[in-house]
Amino acid sequence: MTEMKAAKIAREDKNMMRSRLEKVLAIQTDLGEKMETYQRGTRIEEYCRFWDEIKKDNEEIKQKILKYMVLKCNR
Repeated sequence: MTEMKAAKIAREDKNMMRSRLEKVLAIQTDLGEKMETYQRGTRIEEYCRFWDEIKKDNEEIKQKILKYMVLKCNR
């Protein structure tokens, strides 16, 4: 079985995608900071564990975005 080569993506499109991903990454970073602040104000252990869980999920999303930017948008 032969692999199909990915179509070349124009620099303009890469730049646009990278710009959009940078904005999403900024939102995710802000979200992470808000979750951290809310967690510090939380006293109930169960709620703190949930904050930990969703902060971890958020960090994984940020890493996925960064990896994609490097691989597909030449960042």
